[in-house]
Parts: sequence; structure tokens; C-alpha cells
Amino acid sequence: MLGWAANGRFHFFVPTRQAVQTLQQLFEIAGVRAGVQDLFTLARLLSLGTFGWPVFLTASCWFMLPRSEKPWIIGPLLNFIAVIPATSFFGIGEGIIASCLLWLLFLTFTFWVHETWGAIATLVMIAICAFSYEAAFLFMACLSVLALQRAGRSTAGQWERKTCLVVALVAAIASIHLLLWVVVPRSTIERSNYIVSLLGQFLGTVTAPNLPAIAGICALAAIPVLIRQNAGSMLSKLLIVGLCALYFLMLVLLIVLPGEMIQPSRYFAARGLPIIFTTAAAVGMYLLRERGFAPQSLAKPAVWAVLAPLLVIQFVFQIAMSSLWQEFVSDLKGVVANQTGVISFADASRLLNPANSRFRRELLNSWSIESLSIVLAPHGQVQSVVAPAQSEPWLPYLLRDPRTLPHVPGLDWSRWFPRRKIT
Repeated sequence: MLGWAANGRFHFFVPTRQAVQTLQQLFEIAGVRAGVQDLFTLARLLSLGTFGWPVFLTASCWFMLPRSEKPWIIGPLLNFIAVIPATSFFGIGEGIIASCLLWLLFLTFTFWVHETWGAIATLVMIAICAFSYEAAFLFMACLSVLALQRAGRSTAGQWERKTCLVVALVAAIASIHLLLWVVVPRSTIERSNYIVSLLGQFLGTVTAPNLPAIAGICALAAIPVLIRQNAGSMLSKLLIVGLCALYFLMLVLLIVLPGEMIQPSRYFAARGLPIIFTTAAAVGMYLLRERGFAPQSLAKPAVWAVLAPLLVIQFVFQIAMSSLWQEFVSDLKGVVANQTGVISFADASRLLNPANSRFRRELLNSWSIESLSIVLAPHGQVQSVVAPAQSEPWLPYLLRDPRTLPHVPGLDWSRWFPRRKIT
């Protein structure tokens, strides 16, 4: 955010994610162009882009489905309420937005590629998704295979066959483009980060579980069983009651130990998880549809009896995380307004985390605390900055070197370097 604010234009820092990063920054760039200089306000616009687009794109999937196929909305819906909450605390959010774009592409191809506008929309969406997230290479490869299969079995004439062949070719090119960034990244660190983003310990630990992830996985495991069961079967009732009991236990843990149950690093660990789920779910949905599976089975009361409490529990989790975050930001605002100079990790921990909660400890330990304390400077006048723990291997700014600091509209460094003019 400070990068684009310094130049007043889009700031792309991962070449394969430019489409997603454009969506993320769209609202705050509009704010900059409209004359907004308050960094905290711009940060809120960044959050709106990061967390608003998944809502809009998931809702768009409903309108992309034909009337008789509406029950297939369960795919994007499960991604939104079962998988995305497992990775949604950290504001990076690129994998979240990318997964929603992939669902929109998949539904456009599946239901409308035989139409002229649908074919054009599919190709446009492939081009966009080719610059969404490198983990989407597998999705693109699967889409290419499905398009080839559809071309070989098409009975709608030459138009659909040729269109599917073009889709297969373009999707294959997109897959190769994304795969190259995985195989030959800019640095070996990026390759390890990619692996972590897919296989990170997103479930958390025994002492600090990722509750939204556990709730989502339990629901995902129960739904296929419920679909196969007869209405009102004993197994269905036991599953629903068991899930509701589990959700209630999670709520109790969240209420009793909020600072320990929310572990920020877990939400960062598996940020590519929504893309992996989307790939598997989309391919499975396509195969079921090809085999004549009736989508009405997805609308069974037992399925919605699982989704409804899941939606409620995830909403409560997000409210709790937002509440803890707002309290932390408010306290941090007060500290940077009343302190001067570099605030050490030890002093910040004493002032901001007297109870030594895991939630605040992880936030204070992160390098991002340095940037956040700059953004929260009162009226943009920087007089104090929080330094993370010395064990943090990387810092964005060297606080004693004015050349490395973010000199953006709305920031005043005169109190930080009172004897020199900062331009």
C-alpha cells in the first residue's frame, strides 16, 4: 500500500498476480486520484478491495448459472464459506480473489461456451486468470483437458468444437505460463513459499487451532455423505447434530480464549488453499454433470442444515477476528501517538500485549508491524515506529536511513528527522 501511495499508481510486486493485485488496489487508487491522502482511509479502501471482491465474484456465479442449474452454486458457496475463512485473516488475499475468478471462468465455460458471448467471455476470463495466481496452473491444465474432451464429444456442430479447441489451446498456454513461475521462480525462497502456501499447517496446532478451517473441513466431509442418504435418515441426523455440537464447542473456546484461539500465522500459511479446493471441486462438479448427476440433490434440506450453521459460525469467527484486530489497531494508534523514536519489541510487548496473548504476540513479531505503525501515525506526522522482534529476518525500512523510508503524500517525517528536510 505504501508502495503505490508513494507513486500514485498501481504497484505490482508479483508478475503472475497482476490481475488480482489490480482488483485489490482498484478502490484505493481511485481514492488517491480523488485526492484522499489519509493513509488509514486508503488502508480501509485496500481492505475493501481485498475482501469485497470475493463477495461480488461469488455472487456473480449465481447469475452465471442457468435457471435449471442453480443448485451448482454450492461449489462457489462452499469455497466462500468453508475454505476462504481458513485463510482470510491476513490481508494478502490474492489466492482468495483468484479462486473466485476461477469459479467464474469455470461456470462460463461449462454452461455458456457454446454461445458466442460465452466463448468470448471464456477466453477473456482465461487471460485474466493467467495473471491471477501461480497455483492456478493445475486448474488451467484441467480446463484444457476438459475443453479437449468436450470438443471430441460435441454434438452441437463445428462452432462449439472449434471454440473448445481454442479454449484448450489458450488454457494450456496459460497453464504453462503459470507453471514456469513455480518451476523457475525469481528466487528459491519463492519456490519454498509456494509449497508452504499449498501445504502450510493451516489447521493450526492443538493449543491454537484454526477454528474456521476445522469447521469448513468438517462440513465438506459431511456433505457428500448427506447427499447419499435418504431424507431423515438416522445417519444424517447424527451428522447434523454432531456438527452443531462441534460448532458450539468452537464458540465456547472462542469466547473463553479469544487471544489464544486466533493464530494469525495459520491464516497466512495456506493462502493457496482456496485455489486447490476450487480446482478439485470444479473438476468433480464437471464430471458429475457429465454423468447425469441431478443438481437438485445438492439442494437437499440436510445439506442446507449443514451449510446454514456453518455460515453462522464462520460469520462469528470473522466478527471475533475483526474485533480483536480493531482493538489492537486502536491500542497501537495510542502508543505511536504518545511515544517517540523507535519502540523496541520488548517495549511494544509491554505496552500492547500485557496479557501475552498469542494473537498480539504474533502480530508484534511480524515485520509488518513497522509499516502499520507508520500508517497509523497521528495526522500523518511520524514520531515513533514499532520495531518487530530482532529474530525477524527482513524489514521493509531502515528507520535511521531516510532514503529507505516511504515518502508519500500525507506523511510528514519532520519530527523523525527534525534537523534535515525530508523531500
